Amino acid sequence: MIHLSRCPGVAKVIGYGTKSREGEQAETSNSAPPLDKVTICNYTINMIMKLLGHEDYLRILLALRQEGKGLRFDQIKKMMNLNPTQVNRALKFLRNGLWIITHILPIKEGRILVEYRLGKRGAAFLESFDSFRSATRQRISVLGAAEISELQNLSHNHSPWL
Repeated sequence: MIHLSRCPGVAKVIGYGTKSREGEQAETSNSAPPLDKVTICNYTINMIMKLLGHEDYLRILLALRQEGKGLRFDQIKKMMNLNPTQVNRALKFLRNGLWIITHILPIKEGRILVEYRLGKRGAAFLESFDSFRSATRQRISVLGAAEISELQNLSHNHSPWL
């Protein structure tokens, strides 16, 4: 069994525990039971499968990486040619999974601008995704041209800047 105190990444994602003054992980009053490796792997796999199951989510991550800076809601909507509901659903999923981070910019008259930026988890995923796509190109004879083409075009559909 693995206890959450030994998995700082998972503990941070689910908000478990706080740091004590001595630097040790202190349990909260609602301490969670220990997690085993299978549970942690299943959580990670499910999160990635949900991301891969929605082409728009992946395209937004790729656009954020390509731009190299934050994008606002309307910019994402126009770039991806999506309706507001699709953009809202994608951004909510990506924020909740820590794939992207929200950056709030105060402007005049008490208004704010919200930008969405690629998070560390999103950048790490895209690095792995690029490696996966590269490996599939080398195995075209085994996987088939149609499957490779579908994967390669995933980031290019309606997105000439990606």
